[in-house]
Amino acid sequence: METTYLRSIVEHFYRLPYEALDERTVHQVRRCFMDYLGCVIYSAKHRCCQPLVELICDFSPQGTSGPWGSGKRINGAGAGAANACRASSLELDDVSGVNASVHAGVYVWSAAIEAWKVSRCDMKTFIRAIVFGYDVCIRFGMLAGESVRDFGLHGPGMCGSFAAAAAAGMIAGLTARQTEQALCIAGSLLPLCPFVSFIEGADSKDMYGGFGVFQALFAVEAAKRGLTGPTGLLEGPKGIGGFFRLKRGMDIPPGSEYFINSIAFKRFSACFSVHPATTAVLELLAEHDVDPERIARVRVESYPYSYALSRGTEATPLNAASARLSLPYCTAFALYERGLGPEAFTPESLENGKYRALAEKITIENHEEYGAGPYGVRGSIVTVTMEDGTGFSKEVLDSGWDGDVPDAMLEGKFRALSACAFDSAAQDRLIADLMHLEAPESLPRILAALSGL
Repeated sequence: METTYLRSIVEHFYRLPYEALDERTVHQVRRCFMDYLGCVIYSAKHRCCQPLVELICDFSPQGTSGPWGSGKRINGAGAGAANACRASSLELDDVSGVNASVHAGVYVWSAAIEAWKVSRCDMKTFIRAIVFGYDVCIRFGMLAGESVRDFGLHGPGMCGSFAAAAAAGMIAGLTARQTEQALCIAGSLLPLCPFVSFIEGADSKDMYGGFGVFQALFAVEAAKRGLTGPTGLLEGPKGIGGFFRLKRGMDIPPGSEYFINSIAFKRFSACFSVHPATTAVLELLAEHDVDPERIARVRVESYPYSYALSRGTEATPLNAASARLSLPYCTAFALYERGLGPEAFTPESLENGKYRALAEKITIENHEEYGAGPYGVRGSIVTVTMEDGTGFSKEVLDSGWDGDVPDAMLEGKFRALSACAFDSAAQDRLIADLMHLEAPESLPRILAALSGL
């Protein structure tokens, strides 16, 4: 039987013993879980995208699971979908660090947890499955790196179900062939996920995370029952190879590196496209005494993709989703508050006159020198001119937390997000369990703590 690209990935991870994973990779699993949990705790406690969560609960059959913070008892597919919707709505979940336009974590963890609640696999298998899911997601993201932009689609929504199906399939105890079938079933049911939902701030944007998880758990159950998908998904005639058309990643054999180690963590609660400008603002404020009430004008030069997304939001009033793409709004808020957390996108903040007034003084420009393609420089130049004529300027060529983010910074982010639900002692216990995830009792204790949200 022909070994397809997808089959080669599946076979590698099914043959991979836990002991072959180096400590750096296992530790990155712990870090990614902590980052995901911060997002779901905050979003559950603040009832983010509540109407969407209620809709999912109403459409899901009764079961033994439920979205955190809902009090509902529904099946695992519905619960995982609702948790993913909430987590992705914050735009604080991890992203690819290799220009793959995917958010692996929200899909992998949401599906993996629901699969584990049923299978109760050992933690070595669980951790291997997480690494597997991240690898699959980023590899598909690299294959689609140009297509998602050419067609105006949302990369995470197009690739997330592959990640979720890989992780959930292994955790659920599927064989390698069954997990391959689950991936092929998921891939033959992909939604289009137009990016315009994000630009307009439509509620359907938050569903992209949820639908990928639902679709994956459906595919895992289908494969478990013996149903099949097209094994020629990528290479076969009339497959999806025309969309996932690049060869990026195919020259990197599975196991030569694990892509979970290339994950980038977000510092700000917004699309990655505004992170360079926001980083420039904070670095400028660290170097100069800037009173936002005395600002005459601000110029933000950003890379072409960021510029285009921000301009797209000008057609409709900003809301909690679309504002996360708006360079004027995000820059104005950061100038006042020296940060860009979830509180920037509450109705109260979006309607605050001082942020809106400063945003009107901000012009954005397309800095074409950074490069227009998906592999250009994520850069920005922010220039502030004060009423007395003095000016300050700062250029950054990264997204703020590029590279290896120290554990202490990730822990600080987790504590800030989870403080709405847990005191410092409870946070200490959660972090201790996260840092010892391989221990059999750690995951049950984590999930028990979250059940009280």
